[in-house]
Amino acid sequence: ILQNKADARLTAMRTGGVQDAEKQIAGISALLLTVSLNSPTDALRKALAEAAPLLELLQMAAAGTPEQPAKLPEALGIKIKRLQQTTAEFQEQLTAFDKAEATLARATTLEEFSAALALFRDLKLAEAQPARSAAVDIPTPARVLAAALYDDPAQRDVLAKRDPKAALHPKLVLKEDLSILLQLREDEYLSDVYVLQLTSSGQARTLYSKGKPKQMDVEEGKPATAPKYTGTFYTPREGDNLANFLKGAIPDGYETLANTSLSTVSSFLQSLNLEAMTDASGEHYTGDLMRVFSLIAISSLTPASARYDIWLRLAIIAERDPEGWGLTRCPALVEDLRKARALLKPPQGSAQWMIPGEAKLAAPHAAFFKSIAGKSYTAEATSIAAAEARVVNAGAKFAGYTGPGGEIKLLPDLRSAAEYWLLDRVQNKCRLLRATPDGSEPVKDAPPFSPVFVIPLNRKEALAQFRTGRAVAAGPYYREAP
Repeated sequence: ILQNKADARLTAMRTGGVQDAEKQIAGISALLLTVSLNSPTDALRKALAEAAPLLELLQMAAAGTPEQPAKLPEALGIKIKRLQQTTAEFQEQLTAFDKAEATLARATTLEEFSAALALFRDLKLAEAQPARSAAVDIPTPARVLAAALYDDPAQRDVLAKRDPKAALHPKLVLKEDLSILLQLREDEYLSDVYVLQLTSSGQARTLYSKGKPKQMDVEEGKPATAPKYTGTFYTPREGDNLANFLKGAIPDGYETLANTSLSTVSSFLQSLNLEAMTDASGEHYTGDLMRVFSLIAISSLTPASARYDIWLRLAIIAERDPEGWGLTRCPALVEDLRKARALLKPPQGSAQWMIPGEAKLAAPHAAFFKSIAGKSYTAEATSIAAAEARVVNAGAKFAGYTGPGGEIKLLPDLRSAAEYWLLDRVQNKCRLLRATPDGSEPVKDAPPFSPVFVIPLNRKEALAQFRTGRAVAAGPYYREAP
């Protein structure tokens, strides 16, 4: 019956003459003008369903057959051909679009999802635009894990390059760093400084000696007297602005050297064990600076100005290679380095601690060290490293994707997960999602065609383990979710 109707329609076109054919062409042209590649695919399908059969009959009428050799004028044939080219382009785009959608629906891995999105890249349909945009930059599991741990993109980049088993110090010693370490170990005012107590008639005074003073030999034949010593000494006096070691001999007059002891500053410098920072060749690091910074903070018996001078000099080494020294895993130390640098430097540097009135001048520095005493930078860095490792080792598994309306299309075997993760390419942040099993509840402002992941790890347990009063990470994984 349908074939008979088509034959009758074809006969009518041929017998109706040019006028009827032009009328049919005008109608089809008007229909196709109502749609374009920017139209919804449903509208395109509807227009093609109406136009295609009419065009087929017009083409047959224009070409003629042996039984009915009459043809339409060539000009009308050209118009028909142009209309066919338009419908063919529409149909080709719709066919490719349907293939891409079907491939996407079958995707069960991130690789298959990426391959499906690639099919949308060459499509000109406006409805394919969201998928085309998503295909440009598909997040990998590693990027999702990094974004789940850190909001800061710079931190994510560092995490991606970091060796999770790396020590909290670089491997190779820079010449500039070695120079700082050697200068500290041999500093005239910090290393090998002794405190001398001289007494006379119940009175006592203090002076400092660079190295232990040497006892002078008693000349033969002269009467025995109190021993005298030679060395390089500084005698502090009120109003001094400069600590200056001068060669001389002690004691003067009737004084007696009552006591000689290594200064607290030199003892403290020894306790830092800076020699152990490198191997014997001075080419490779063997120790971490976080331990040293923590010791500086808690050593309250050592004058604050001396500790501050050591702190600043070591900070130059740490800040020259923040990743190598673990600063990217220790926000507390980064903040404390910043605070320390904001304080005024003691005017006499490493010699300031010997000058009378040092405590008053170094009051801000003492307050700073008191505020950070008890911090273990190594513990924080180790804790953060463990937090990163826990998430990274768990991995991120492809669980589905967001549809054009923000709905989550989940893989059947992963619909029971409590939490899902999405790297929002618009906000460049990782978002924690809670989806209904069938994905029917749209995710607010979710970019369409974004892969959704599951991190197979009990986040509540991880939170409990690392909720120790310090910020373990700056991203959503180690934050309470709403």
